[in-house]
Amino acid sequence: MRFLTFIIFAISILLIGVGAQEPPKPKLVDEFGLIVCGNLNARTDGFAQEIKLEPTAKALILIYPPTFRPEEQAERQRRRISTSLQLSGLDVDRFQFRKAGRSPDGQIKTEFWKLPLGAEPPVTNAVLSNEEPPDTSRAFIFGSEDEYGICPTFVPRAFAKLILDNPGSRGHIVVTQGDAPMLNKFYFADEWIKELVEKQGVPRKRLRLFFAKGKGPTAAEFWFVPAKKR
Repeated sequence: MRFLTFIIFAISILLIGVGAQEPPKPKLVDEFGLIVCGNLNARTDGFAQEIKLEPTAKALILIYPPTFRPEEQAERQRRRISTSLQLSGLDVDRFQFRKAGRSPDGQIKTEFWKLPLGAEPPVTNAVLSNEEPPDTSRAFIFGSEDEYGICPTFVPRAFAKLILDNPGSRGHIVVTQGDAPMLNKFYFADEWIKELVEKQGVPRKRLRLFFAKGKGPTAAEFWFVPAKKR
């Protein structure tokens, strides 16, 4: 009986050892070509929710650039997906972008991969393509948003963090009301002021509001302005 128990124990240890040697594998969650913003946002949100279900997992986004203006289109796709992931509540340290080889059909292609802890990227020759830290010594447009909110490039939480992390800096909000607005420019501006002040904790005195005339829908540009040099 003792000998049988020993054999079962030894086999169990052996099986555990074999299982432990099996590395975790990446999982392809979604893949698509050129799609409109609404579809992209829905797919990205679903991807973010799946990653959040596994606290140790990370998201990998592979972008295969198109033949026409590959760098420009790949960067636009990266920015759109990054914005959507952050708006879905996924922290920036839980996802990364890699730029793979040219798309075989000449059109942009994107793959969403889930990487469990310890899993290697599925494509070894893909170049890391994360966003570079901004140059906070000069003013720049952090992002923009219009009244339709279909293709946002603005993440309020990230903008607020940038301002709060840089003493003396300010946020300038430039609201443009076009020739066919759905929202009044003052109402649109007030929404963003409340978002940044009441929800994100930016002191009101560190935000400045400007109005301009333009065409199209009511929209806003969000500028980061560094502290004045003394």
